[in-house]
Amino acid sequence: MNSKITYLDNGCIVQGTFYSIADLRDLYCVQNISQYDMASLFGVGRSTIIELFRRFNISKDSEQAKVNRKQGLLKKYGVDSAMKVPEIAKKSHEILCQKYGDKGPLGNAEVRQKSKETMLSRYGVQFPSQSPDIISKKQQKYKQVYGVDNHWQLHINHYDIWSDPARLEQYLRQLSQKPTYAELAEFFNVDRTGINAKILKLNLTKYIDIRPAYSKYEKEVVDYLKSTCGLTDCDIQCNVRGLLPNPTQEIDIYIPSKKIGIEFNGDYWHCDLFYNDHGGRSTYHQDKSLGAERVGIFLFHIFEYEWLLPEKRANILNRLCTLFGYNQIKIPARKCLVVELTRAQKKNFLSQYHIQGNDRSAKYFGLEYNGEIVACMTFGRSKFVGYDWELSRFCNKHNTIVQGGASKLFAYFISTLSPGSSIVSYNDITKTRGDIYRILGFQLKSVNQPNYVWINFHNHDIRSRYQEQKAGENARMVKAGYHRLCDCGTKTWVYNV
Repeated sequence: MNSKITYLDNGCIVQGTFYSIADLRDLYCVQNISQYDMASLFGVGRSTIIELFRRFNISKDSEQAKVNRKQGLLKKYGVDSAMKVPEIAKKSHEILCQKYGDKGPLGNAEVRQKSKETMLSRYGVQFPSQSPDIISKKQQKYKQVYGVDNHWQLHINHYDIWSDPARLEQYLRQLSQKPTYAELAEFFNVDRTGINAKILKLNLTKYIDIRPAYSKYEKEVVDYLKSTCGLTDCDIQCNVRGLLPNPTQEIDIYIPSKKIGIEFNGDYWHCDLFYNDHGGRSTYHQDKSLGAERVGIFLFHIFEYEWLLPEKRANILNRLCTLFGYNQIKIPARKCLVVELTRAQKKNFLSQYHIQGNDRSAKYFGLEYNGEIVACMTFGRSKFVGYDWELSRFCNKHNTIVQGGASKLFAYFISTLSPGSSIVSYNDITKTRGDIYRILGFQLKSVNQPNYVWINFHNHDIRSRYQEQKAGENARMVKAGYHRLCDCGTKTWVYNV
């Protein structure tokens, strides 16, 4: 018996809450919550959920499963079939091409002939569209739902509304219930992309039921913002369109009062399988962030592989608290003492509190408050000709803001340099605005191309560009089954003493 679940004759108790058999059946069969999400909700493994359903004989009948599957696809992708999702269809086609040749199974004469023979033996026709039963079922469906015999008549009947902006707005306004994009796509027999583009162009989104559909990781971020950063449902918007220069682009999580957006980028859906511009070194995330910056919005990007590493997740969550000003402790820098750290102190502090972890710097300083290190800044010799030093890292202890701490540490380092020295530094566009450099007196010099990691989705191995950046890198990594995932790049800042 699982210690987190207490089984009763008429249900179970989970984390102090009683769920009847009817409640469990409603969650799984009616609300269509997946086994994985049920496991997350109950704080147990999926195998425990399967045992729970087996014990109470809870299952979805085949027809209900089909309905739920379609609803899930409509909610997430706006289509009722997985093969209508371009990314899935593309991947499926690639797999079939590997098996049957460049043209896929339909380009294979043997497969085509076998398909015809099967159709003839079962239904007496060579193609599904020739089957009287299938034709009859389609006619019944369109007659029942739309009052016409086929989708062509449906399209003709509503084309006059679709083609006239004024009539389209009038039609949407008089509806008793707001339709979803997917429902409009089916009603007008228009591709979902076409619906989105037209509704945005005509500024008719206020008439549409835009349902938030975010991943479980995005939900975890939202839950953290509400539980720890003091935000409420009223402060947070999800899946927001129309704010960026490209109106079709969406911000996953948006906080209007702060003009901050949070992007959660799944490794698979954001790698070079789908973003392969600039020879695989995609600028998609960088372009999106710079576009948001132009309209006064800061996008904070979280990548899935970072989120799944506990130490990186802790630093990301601390950064979010800092962004929204909910750190618990604020210390004036004037009450702190500048100290030169030992290598071990520097390593431990950066590993624990900096998103990028430890570095190979040559000089490192900290701020000490009541005998404790609360901030750290490091410097190393510049790797590039034309600069003497590089400001490598700066961070505070978690849940702490040292007011004026960066300025105090930087001024201390400057005092050790001779006139004419130069310092270069780089801010990660993925996670920071770069405001600190303006405060310290740096000048922006350039925006640099994106950095990247290599990910193997079979064994979940992750390699940084610095581990693999050598001759023949692309061909070697692709052959080994890795895919490239690009971030937003960096900005170069320069300070002259």
